[in-house]
Amino acid sequence: MIELNYELTDKDLFNFNLEALTIKQVVLNSQKLNIIIFCIFSFMCATIFTNSLMGGLYLLHWFTYISFIISFIIALLFFAIIGILGQIIFGGLTIKLQMKGLDRSTKAIIDENTITNENSMGKVIHNWSTTKGIYNKKHNILIFIGPIQAIVIPKRIFNSKEEIDEFWTYIQTCYNNAKNNH
Repeated sequence: MIELNYELTDKDLFNFNLEALTIKQVVLNSQKLNIIIFCIFSFMCATIFTNSLMGGLYLLHWFTYISFIISFIIALLFFAIIGILGQIIFGGLTIKLQMKGLDRSTKAIIDENTITNENSMGKVIHNWSTTKGIYNKKHNILIFIGPIQAIVIPKRIFNSKEEIDEFWTYIQTCYNNAKNNH
């Protein structure tokens, strides 16, 4: 059993946000709604552009369809770029605002079967068998307990790279044992 006591900082949350964008499961699950919104806005922009270009005439003309498709693709790319930049720039700020005023002290107890996460919002016990993934990133070790929810363990709380490596090996063993047994 390993017990860790630490406080999450703004920098930890910002790093988590950046690192999470490199994890496939997070990107897929957090972007589904964004894709729908981008498509709706792109469709509206393409419709407005095509109608203004054609002046409302020749609705069945081939040029109308081509200009609509090109407008739709351009608008979709524009909104996707804006969305990605917004996620990078404002994602950490969103997490920071959600945690504003909360005590960021965290206690993580990890054993062979469970991960216990205790903070100012309460205490939750997760089984390794239901864990979605573990990741060893540049600044954090992430234990995903849901599609986009993670227990963030900053590497700065360890005294050496050896301690980080030992901890990572331990949670890999716990995770792999649980996945192999279920």
